[in-house]
This record gives sequence, structure tokens and C-alpha cells, in this order.
Amino acid sequence: MVLVVDDDRAIRHLAARVLSDAGYEVLEAAGGREAVAIVLGSVRPIGLLLTDIQMPDVDGRQLAAIVRESRTDCAVVFMTGDRDMSGRADKPLPGPPVVFKPFAVAELLGTIETALASRRDAAR
Repeated sequence: MVLVVDDDRAIRHLAARVLSDAGYEVLEAAGGREAVAIVLGSVRPIGLLLTDIQMPDVDGRQLAAIVRESRTDCAVVFMTGDRDMSGRADKPLPGPPVVFKPFAVAELLGTIETALASRRDAAR
């Protein structure tokens, strides 16, 4: 299952639709607080968190840290429209992969698949 978190409804719904059409089971949250409630309240496995970095209240980096405490096997992919938030393309910051908004469908799906495969490999 993929949890898509973005305070921009249009972006959140687009990402969720793309992932759903690709065969992923998707949950949506309108912000970090709602996502934390979903993660802590769900008994179902969440394999990947796709979250915007900049959000009010609980931002994407804080959310990722909370999720990784309770779901150590959950992969994380960040979304952002601000290229300065994640480093330059030729010198990315360490950490989860980043998809820049607006994103191409193939880019989003490729990044998700790579993150999930890396997580599976690390679990072996």
C-alpha cells in the first residue's frame, strides 16, 4: 500500500490516480497530521510513503521520521516543486529520492518502483 500525502488536493489526487491505475493500493492524506493518524491507526502494511516536503504543521521530513519509527520497512519518496529543497540535480542531498512537481507519470512510477525495490533488497 502507498500513502500519498500532499496538502494540494489536485496533486494528491493526481499522484493517487496514477499509482492506482498502475495497480497500487493507495491511501490519501491531506497533510502530515492526517498521515500520522493513518500510519499509527492502520494495521495494514504501508510499503511506501509518498509525501510533499513542504506542508503546514507536520512537514514531509518530520512525517518520514515518524513513519520510519513505527514502520521501519516503509520506503519514502519525497515530492516538491522547489528544486532548492532537495539539492541540485547534479548534487542531490542524501536521503529519500525526490520527484519534482510537476512530474511525468513515468518519472513518478519509476521512482516509486525503484524505492520499493531498494527497500526489498535491504530487507534481505
